[in-house]
Amino acid sequence: MTNDRSLWEVKFVDAFVLKQKRSRYKALLSNPRKRNKILDRLNHNADLDFGKAIEIEPLITTLNGALEGYRVGDHCWMISDHSELDGQLLPTSQAIELMIDATWGTIMICPPKPIAVFREEAPLEHLYLFL
Repeated sequence: MTNDRSLWEVKFVDAFVLKQKRSRYKALLSNPRKRNKILDRLNHNADLDFGKAIEIEPLITTLNGALEGYRVGDHCWMISDHSELDGQLLPTSQAIELMIDATWGTIMICPPKPIAVFREEAPLEHLYLFL
């Protein structure tokens, strides 16, 4: 697996962001000064193609089980409006725990396909698995 964050963010955008928003997401995610505009959208108006997602229970065991069948890699990239998570490459087990506990809009990108998990901003409890 490559450790190139921008590569995996582009793959995520191409696979799961609404077609009419992809170029904007790519431009803003790659610009450190403007990245926060997209990160804030994760809290309120995520432009994701929910037709490619299934809603799952926001539990560690449920998320572990859901990802286990897809043979995701040992590490996942995070996109998050929580500054300590955003841009981090984390072991999958740690990323899952942080995903469940997230209080801001957060995305976990799991190579090699990619598969992604989206968590809405609290107090919403929705967790979506994008395939």
